[in-house]
Amino acid sequence: MSFSFLLTALRRYGYVAALFLIAGLTAGLIAAAAVPKTYESSAHLVIETAAGVETDPIDGESYVQLRLPTYVEFAKSSAVLSEARQRLGQGMAAGDLSANVEFSVPADTAILTVTATWSTPEGAADLANAVSGAFGDLVQPWDTRTGGNQTVEATVLELAGPGQAPATATLIPLAVGSVLGLTAGLLLALWLAWRDPVAHKLEEIAEAGNTKILAVIPGVYKTSHALRNHLKTARLASLGTTYAGLFSRLGLGGPRTRSNILTVASTGEGFDAAAVAWGLARTATASGMHCVMVSGNSEVQEYLTEQQSTAASDTKETPVVLPPVAVPHPGRGVVSNVLLGQALGNLRVRADLVLLVGQAIGTDADVRGYLDFSGAVVLTIHDHPTALSIQSAAMLVEESGADLLGVVVTSGNDSGIRMLDHRPAEHVLEGATS
Repeated sequence: MSFSFLLTALRRYGYVAALFLIAGLTAGLIAAAAVPKTYESSAHLVIETAAGVETDPIDGESYVQLRLPTYVEFAKSSAVLSEARQRLGQGMAAGDLSANVEFSVPADTAILTVTATWSTPEGAADLANAVSGAFGDLVQPWDTRTGGNQTVEATVLELAGPGQAPATATLIPLAVGSVLGLTAGLLLALWLAWRDPVAHKLEEIAEAGNTKILAVIPGVYKTSHALRNHLKTARLASLGTTYAGLFSRLGLGGPRTRSNILTVASTGEGFDAAAVAWGLARTATASGMHCVMVSGNSEVQEYLTEQQSTAASDTKETPVVLPPVAVPHPGRGVVSNVLLGQALGNLRVRADLVLLVGQAIGTDADVRGYLDFSGAVVLTIHDHPTALSIQSAAMLVEESGADLLGVVVTSGNDSGIRMLDHRPAEHVLEGATS
């Protein structure tokens, strides 16, 4: 899985991940509210010797430190817990209390901390105080050294106050719910992106081809809803939406020391490349340039010839469409840059712009010859392309050593060239978006 695929999934289906995250947080809140709350309260006792004998080899502090683990075990005993139960006046066995009480001794201290948990704040405090009081009363008679008068006493340093619910009681369900929800949302977004390979947005098209969007041209076929959305995006991004704008972005009208030679091909089936090439040719002719169009594909040849005949009735200056015999095809072979060079070298007309027109770059074998000859290509893409088709086309261009100038997004309807709108692009744009 590539990083670009992850970005595409997040951009396209990020709302799914957001919805699952919200659902996970909501489930966590419900779980936190449904689980009975437990309150925690602590009491602290200091353990020290009540009296000492000067001749005793073990002083009082050392004695207490050595005995601390024993005091903790004594605090857990049934004798202390039974006494605490009687003080509480509740009908609970000492064994039941042991599950609600914990004992600890902070490092380098002689302080015993009694931590109690209960279903109410007051209950937690009462239990902690009852256990600490029972321990304080029982530890002195229980631990009197044999042969001496040194005794131990436990003094309550701090009584337990009303208990508080630990923050983790709410945070843990929220954290678990949010992590599970976000993970499920991301996995679903990735799955949806994998199941939907179409590049819906201009950014996705550009990412798939690792190139830029040159223009969004309407009117090649019937304008679709997706293309109208592309047109809005193109306007916001200041992309060209006319053939004149595309012509300018490609720099075809600038001064040149030699003829401009450009290959126009498509990433899929259809006649988008032929239509875009014709639009560029008409713009070049209207700009005072002489344009020659070449194609070895019979269907593209037929289309270009029809366009030339239609344009000839409106204006005297039309692009020159070379007939099939002008570029000899080597039998079942592929048109090479040698044959193209010979054909263009034999031209008896001026050629300020030469457009080599192909169909699908992956299936039209002649396109490779066009790329080798021109060294520059413009890809046309319909408005529902798959990311894989764009990536494959860009890879073929890169392998040929040609320069991918960018992509032109058109409407994508493979119903045939008869639906082509012959009006100027500016008029088509007005009609498509009105």
